[in-house]
Amino acid sequence: MRFYAVRTEAIELTHQALQKLDEKRTGSRRPSRALRVATLYGHLQCRAQGGQPIRLGCRELASAWHLQPRELRADLQDLAAIGWLSYTSSSSGLCIRLHDADAVMSAETEGQEGASAADDRARQDVGPREGALPLVVSESPERRAAASDWISRFTALYNAHKPAAWPACNSSCAVLASRLQQAILQAGGAEAFWAVLIRALRGMPEFWRHTYPEGRSGVECASALLKVDRGSEGRGVEHWHVFCWGDGVDVGGDVAGAAAGESDLQKAHRLLYWSRDHWHGRGIETSKLDRREKWRLAELLEAEGEGTPGTAAEQFSQPPRQH
Repeated sequence: MRFYAVRTEAIELTHQALQKLDEKRTGSRRPSRALRVATLYGHLQCRAQGGQPIRLGCRELASAWHLQPRELRADLQDLAAIGWLSYTSSSSGLCIRLHDADAVMSAETEGQEGASAADDRARQDVGPREGALPLVVSESPERRAAASDWISRFTALYNAHKPAAWPACNSSCAVLASRLQQAILQAGGAEAFWAVLIRALRGMPEFWRHTYPEGRSGVECASALLKVDRGSEGRGVEHWHVFCWGDGVDVGGDVAGAAAGESDLQKAHRLLYWSRDHWHGRGIETSKLDRREKWRLAELLEAEGEGTPGTAAEQFSQPPRQH
């Protein structure tokens, strides 16, 4: 096994970059953390091939490195805020693109006044940068107006598509503004998120549809969409109920279906994920697949380096046991 050493200069560069984040910094402020963040960036450099995006299961890597997933996510968020990488997150994991760290730092040191002015302009931008930390609602009039529109749309769609047992929600949904912003960022934009929201409201599990709303208010039920249950804590925004329930549910003409021309590998990433020692499915669509199709898709992922080779054949070659 080859070990890839992190250069001392790289650790110092990382330390300087983390110090510049100031109040935007997510993780620990201990100087030794620069070693971990630099190691993560070096690990990603080793996995990158020809400038192609890196697919990463945050929870699996955190487990392999004996870290909490929130720690690894904090490292990634800081690296994104520094500008050394950008990423998008979905139910199939993270898709990460690396940027040249030396080039980013050089650009920052060539005139602090110009960088400061660029930061001011960026903070006025209504749309958050891909992979960056979500901005707070109160940052600018434009963002406050966008957040107000999002809350109104969220409330309207919730009331229109909620299960009959769920109480209606009114303007008190404004307390969910921060989580709603995170969900929209996660989905890749407001319009994409509305489609996911409709699917989630129509496709939620039986317990949540009938038992959960008993004795709860509309805002409490709406809040349940934007969080996970205790068994999924620490798994990230992409595992919030709204994304888990909204994955692969057919809602007719209300939302667009799967993207045209989806490859088998993209389908495999969308429907299956690896956890500990076997493959797991996502959503109702996966449950409807026969075992041979799951076997085929899982083997595509194994060929890409995910999971343990041979598990797909072992897991899906035989019908599940009947108890």
